[in-house]
Amino acid sequence: HQQKQRQQQQQQKQQPDPDENNKDNNNNNNIDKGLVEQTKENRVSRIEYCTLFAFSTENWSRPTSEISTIMKLMEQMAVRYRDTAIREGNIQIKVLGDLDDERIPEGTRRELQKLENDTMLSCQKRINQ
Repeated sequence: HQQKQRQQQQQQKQQPDPDENNKDNNNNNNIDKGLVEQTKENRVSRIEYCTLFAFSTENWSRPTSEISTIMKLMEQMAVRYRDTAIREGNIQIKVLGDLDDERIPEGTRRELQKLENDTMLSCQKRINQ
């Protein structure tokens, strides 16, 4: 009987926690809402420029798994925030730093460049209308 219990416990440990993905999604949604709310607050307060920090050179000394998580999060936020920035209008994102750094994953680099380019084009379009 004890052996059966141990097997069940081991199987439970090996199964992924279904709440773990929900925690990640909730954190991402909170960050997304924070960016959107900050953008709206900046507009109401007539703040023209806002600098947000996501990753600094000191972060390269973090464990690889943390760096990977941060990069994936930045990629996801670039995709999600791009639509918001374009829809809200007159929001241009400029990425500061070296996007050519070979340590930055290609997907993250591509999405950050696309965010930068698409919001620049959106702002130019609004100015020229």
